[in-house]
Amino acid sequence: MDNFSYQTYIRRLEKLKLFYVEIPLEALLHFRKEDQKNLYNQRLLISINGSDQWHGGVVSLGNQTGYIAVKSQLLKQNQLHLDELVSVVLTEDTSEYGMEFPVELEEFLKQDDEANDRFLSLPLGKRRYIIYTILQVKSPNKRLERTFTLLTNLKRLPRGQEEFAGILGKSHPQK
Repeated sequence: MDNFSYQTYIRRLEKLKLFYVEIPLEALLHFRKEDQKNLYNQRLLISINGSDQWHGGVVSLGNQTGYIAVKSQLLKQNQLHLDELVSVVLTEDTSEYGMEFPVELEEFLKQDDEANDRFLSLPLGKRRYIIYTILQVKSPNKRLERTFTLLTNLKRLPRGQEEFAGILGKSHPQK
């Protein structure tokens, strides 16, 4: 796979309370697709100082640069600190959703045709939201419970009214 390597510093966006690494214009152009209008609408695999890769979405930082957020947990695990110079390796993320797909969700969708149909009919961003919400739970049993809850809620919602609150079970307009 095609990589882009460079060095940058761990920085912090105070207003968003997050750590990040800057993505230079050269990297954005390197991974840009021919038909892609928005330079920042890219999902990449990222590794810092040889860490395990993770999925990240590029966000505009200004001055024709972007950034990818870095979790505090990753900084601690790799003993990285604010303003530290790091080596970054970016790789194109060719996965369908730009993140790991939970096994629990995959199995549930194989067994429930209605849930699969409703899930696939959602816009990509809402599907990512469901995937992300499931991935926040580490225990396989809890992931399965969350998968069941979210997809049951989704099936209860009228088509075209699949809002985040309803998927989470905070409001239930019935079919």
